[in-house]
Amino acid sequence: MSIDEAIIIDTDIGTDVDDAIALMYAVKLGMNIKLVTTVHGDAYVRARIAKKLVMLLGADIPVAAGESKPLKQKHLYWEGDEGADFVDAAESLDIRLDGVEAIAEAIYASRNNVGIASIGPMTNIARAFQKYPDLPALVSHIYAMGNAIITPGAFYINYRAHNFKVDPEAVDIVFASPAPITIVTTEVCKKSSLTREDFGLIKSGGVPASASAYIHAAAQSWMGKAEQDCAYLYDPLVVHHFADSAITEKAVYGNVSIITDVNPGFKEILLRTITDSRLS
Repeated sequence: MSIDEAIIIDTDIGTDVDDAIALMYAVKLGMNIKLVTTVHGDAYVRARIAKKLVMLLGADIPVAAGESKPLKQKHLYWEGDEGADFVDAAESLDIRLDGVEAIAEAIYASRNNVGIASIGPMTNIARAFQKYPDLPALVSHIYAMGNAIITPGAFYINYRAHNFKVDPEAVDIVFASPAPITIVTTEVCKKSSLTREDFGLIKSGGVPASASAYIHAAAQSWMGKAEQDCAYLYDPLVVHHFADSAITEKAVYGNVSIITDVNPGFKEILLRTITDSRLS
C-alpha cells in the first residue's frame, strides 16, 4: 500500500501511549485516513481522545465509537486513566456512535483501495465482517498488532497477546476472511522504542503544542505505570506499513504474513517525521 490509499485505523487509544503516537504519526505522514474507530472498554471516551487529538493536529477525520465488549468472552478490561486531563465531559466533539456501520461505509466508499490498521482488539472488524459478508473481499490489507508462535513451516496465533486474548472469537472471524492479513508481532515491535528524552524531542518541535503536551504527559504516565523508561512502538509500526511495508522482513503463510524483523532505523524515521515542522 501507499499513503495515498485509504486507511481505517481501529484503535483502543487510551492508557498505553502507543496508540496516540500511531495516530499522530499517521496524520504527520499525510496518510489518507478515512476513519478512526475505537474499541474495547469505554469506546466513547476513547473516541473523544482520538477526535480531540486529530483536531489538535489540524486534521478533519471522522471518528466513531465502536464495540465495548467482546463477542463472547468475559470482558478482560481494567480502568486506566483514559483521557485524564485531556478530554472534558462538557467539551463538544463530533463523534459517531456506530463504529461497525462506519467501518462498513468507509470500506464500501473506497472498495478495493482501503486497508485497516488493527491496533486494538478485533471486535469492530469482526462485527462488520459478520454483518456484511462481502466486506473482507473489498479490503486491500489488514495489518494487525498481535503475536504468533512461529515454528518451521507453520505458525500459531498466540492468544496471550492482549489484542488477541481480549476477543479471540473476533480474531478467528477476521483471520478466516479472504482479506490479506499481516501480524506485526510483539517481539519485533520491542526492537523499537522511544525514551523519555525522545518524548522531550516530540514535545519541543514539529507537533502543535497542545497535541505534543498530551503525548508527553501520556507517555510519562504510561512509563510510570509500566515501570519502564521507554514506550515500545507497537502500534506506530503497524501504521508505518501503510506507507512502506518494506520496513520489515516477513514470513508468509498463505495470505497471512508474520513479521520476522524490523528495519533498525524505524525509530529515527518516526521521530524525524513527527518532529519535522514542515509536515505540520
